[in-house]
Formats: sequence, structure tokens, C-alpha cells
Amino acid sequence: MFETYMTVIGNVANKPDRRDTPAGEVVSFRLGSTARYWSEEDKSWRDGSSLFLTVNCWRRLVNGVALGVVRGAPVIAHGPVRLREYTTQEGQRRSVMEMRAVSVGLDLARCLAERVDQQRRSGPGDVAEPGGVHPAREEEGTRAAPERDPGAAGYAGLPEAPDVPREAEPVEA
Repeated sequence: MFETYMTVIGNVANKPDRRDTPAGEVVSFRLGSTARYWSEEDKSWRDGSSLFLTVNCWRRLVNGVALGVVRGAPVIAHGPVRLREYTTQEGQRRSVMEMRAVSVGLDLARCLAERVDQQRRSGPGDVAEPGGVHPAREEEGTRAAPERDPGAAGYAGLPEAPDVPREAEPVEA
């Protein structure tokens, strides 16, 4: 079957589902992406057509996606996409677009996040946290994620920036 690699930017439409299968552990979620365009008539941004697909995350992606992705999160997913066809119990033919993700990340243009490394070597000044996670050192330009209230406003306990089109920022050479 022909599979095309795609990169899709959108929002997680449901709570990611983590489950065991005969092929190994997988985390799946629905990703929705809506095209936006500028309407000269209305002088405003308008929503265009929407794409919804199921994103399946295997192997090394399982833990990161299960811990870092929640419903409503703005994400970027990359991987091969295929159209899977099936027949319902009522005999109707259906199809669903699926991605086997190679990479999933938060869209940092639309949310705030802090880096926490999965593996770190112990050294002076590093204090191991439960689960073997070590905070990054200040001199490395990062800091460990603070304790967060999962029910706090906005994604990951931080207020979301409004999804407003921005003008291009000047780039210095």
C-alpha cells in the first residue's frame, strides 16, 4: 500500500488512548486541522475545510505522548498517512485516515512548554527525581518543569495565547 509522509498541524480532538496490543504498546488520538484564510470581503480570518485523522504513536513516542499531550493541545505530527477502509456492523463501507507518527511535538507558536529530559547522566548538582528524571542544570540554559496543577487554566497549567494571526516578525541577519 502506498503511504505518503505528511506533517499535520492542529489540535488534539480527544483524550489520548494508551493501550496494549499484540504488536506492543500504542497511544492514539484524533488530530483536527482546519485551514484558515484571509477574506478580503470581510477583512477577517475565516475557517476553511477541516481534516481529521487518527494518530498512532508506537515505541519511543508512547511515554512522551501519553505524558505530554492532552485534549485540546496544539501539536505538530509527522509520519506516513494511509487510508484504511472497513465495513461497519450495519454493512456500510467507511474509511478513516491514519498516521503512524514518527514525531509528535507541541506547537510552540500556540502554547508554552518547558523541557524535561528523559535521560540524564548524574553529576554534581543533579538531584534525581522519582522515575529517574533529573532536572537540567541552569548553566545548560534550561530548567526543570515546576510542579503543575493538572486542572489549572490553559494547556499544561499555563495560559494559552489567543489564536490570532500575527504579522511576520523581522529577522536580523
